[in-house]
Amino acid sequence: LFLRLGSAPVIVISSPQLAKEFLLTHDKTFANRPTFTSAKCMVGSEAHRAVLLLPYGEEWRSGRKLYSLQLLSTHRIQEFQSNIILREIHHLISNNLQPTGRATLVNLTDWFDKLLENIICSIIFQQRPSEVMVEGSLSLSQLTRKAAHLISTPLISDFLPWLGFMDSKLKVTMKKWRSSFIAIMNHIINERKRTNTGANNVKPKDILDVFLLPENNLSEDMIQVYIAVSSSNNLLH
Repeated sequence: LFLRLGSAPVIVISSPQLAKEFLLTHDKTFANRPTFTSAKCMVGSEAHRAVLLLPYGEEWRSGRKLYSLQLLSTHRIQEFQSNIILREIHHLISNNLQPTGRATLVNLTDWFDKLLENIICSIIFQQRPSEVMVEGSLSLSQLTRKAAHLISTPLISDFLPWLGFMDSKLKVTMKKWRSSFIAIMNHIINERKRTNTGANNVKPKDILDVFLLPENNLSEDMIQVYIAVSSSNNLLH
């Protein structure tokens, strides 16, 4: 079914056979993803260079290679499962379920949201988001939750550019989020560089260590983009 949402052409697929045609058979043709206004406001001018938003090409293949070989390899996933995922599950249960001898009402949605948030941030930084705070900024926990909400909010300018002025308030909120996020990322990255200074042949312990490897040649701006897009996208899903 072909639709036009304002000026944006959209195809709605409702059968597994057609989904296979788009996602597998003709994957390269439909591999490009649009860069939405929310990504530009929250991630900045480099948003289009994040692997999740890059058009298909050499830069996309390089980014995909970084993820598949260094970040999400089978060995790395097994490390995450044994060192982080199981630890966070145990932490969540031990801190929220105390024997009381009576039935207790549990909000599983909040539990799983918090568990996912802790796992993602522990994989990236080795820290739970509630443990990361910069004076004058929101905590990383507040930022990740706010990002998931903001990035899922549609902006009129993505569909009707001439009505973009109606998004001005939301754009200001997104840019404020970006300022707080940059402050926390700079704090985390500088602290990690200081910790790693003078350490020779240190095995990467998390995703941030991999991003900081000299051979990957990533600027601090690009590291922030990769982390912002990856974490908010995962929390959204």
